[in-house]
Amino acid sequence: MIVEALGAVAVAYFLGGIPFGYLIGRSQGLDIREHGSGNIGATNVVRVLGKKLGYSCFLLDFGKGLAPVLVAAKVFSDSSQSGWPPALVALATVCGHVFSPYLKLRGGKGVATATGALLGVAPIPLLCAVACWVGLYLLTRTVAVASIAAAVSLPIFALLGNATQFSRTAPTAMSLLVLIAAMIVIRHRSNIQRMLAGAEHSFSERDPK
Repeated sequence: MIVEALGAVAVAYFLGGIPFGYLIGRSQGLDIREHGSGNIGATNVVRVLGKKLGYSCFLLDFGKGLAPVLVAAKVFSDSSQSGWPPALVALATVCGHVFSPYLKLRGGKGVATATGALLGVAPIPLLCAVACWVGLYLLTRTVAVASIAAAVSLPIFALLGNATQFSRTAPTAMSLLVLIAAMIVIRHRSNIQRMLAGAEHSFSERDPK
């Protein structure tokens, strides 16, 4: 099973690394990394190219996170260690997006891909974190603030769920939540610096280019 699991992780990494935001930008004749925030994620695609392409980017990034996890859960469902392969595959897809092998290990911030991956591993903590994201976004109109808070809330909601028996998140999933939350926060460090300087962009601001 170890060889098969490692193979699944490798496939998930290269699938997660597909830079849909970059490819969408290229289809419109520009390098998305040279516009807006310079990120290849859906938020920057919306800001630079509009909602239609931006939402398409989100769905593609979300899908590349969810699909490998669902396949891994199915393939390894009969294993005594069935919790680990989907969790590792989920982490691999997010790592692929953040450290894309197709863009010299430079990728996005992992929010959409992590959302898809975690839907297959820890759906209840994820849905709670999504509610947190929506609430903070409506209050601040700033995607980075909502994304950072939602990432931090993921393991907290999982712990609360276990304590109240609202849900039982396996130790493998809990480890995954902590790692992905930390990765997302670290990838938003430039946003945090801009927040502290009062210069963070709101979602409604469009790139003048």
